Amino acid sequence: MSEAEQQMVAAANGGGRNGWHGGRPALTGVAQPGGQHVIGKSLFAWIQERGFAPAATVLLDQQNRMHPAIGELVSRVFYTSRVRTGPAAPRRGTGLPAFPSPVTWVDTRSLKGNVESRAGGTSLFNLAEARLVTSITHHLASHAPPNLTIGVITAYAEQRDLLRRLMGPHDWPPDRQLEIDTVDAFEGREKDI
Repeated sequence: MSEAEQQMVAAANGGGRNGWHGGRPALTGVAQPGGQHVIGKSLFAWIQERGFAPAATVLLDQQNRMHPAIGELVSRVFYTSRVRTGPAAPRRGTGLPAFPSPVTWVDTRSLKGNVESRAGGTSLFNLAEARLVTSITHHLASHAPPNLTIGVITAYAEQRDLLRRLMGPHDWPPDRQLEIDTVDAFEGREKDI
């Protein structure tokens, strides 16, 4: 539970006096503790939970940010193939022989020590996969033109933090643009690789 949600629960349970909690004003009117929390949810998820009529939603069915191969994968997996690639979508590949396709699957099942772990919270990390991603990223960075941006995207904050430690800034030339972050942080943005 976030600090803001903890403040709301404390205030609702009488933990704060006169609207104050721990020397700070209590947060009120944002969510009902124990009920339908708003904090920590996307606006889209919050709206969906309220059962808006299907006519109130519109699927944006054309994407122009991803290579067609990536866009088709996302469309098939998440949108039952209803999203199409538009004419402005980038169409160049990496130009790297080891990864000639815009989408390359890497099987990690046989990695030694391939185990998902928790660092205490709900977020996961996998050291074996992080080491493999670090190796692949170093390979891509050393063979890609310096003007290409590279993004390493992970679903979990713990994995992001581990990857950042393994690929610290000391390992990269100053002109190499590398960003390591979560899916949520990358949403709506793009990288060359």
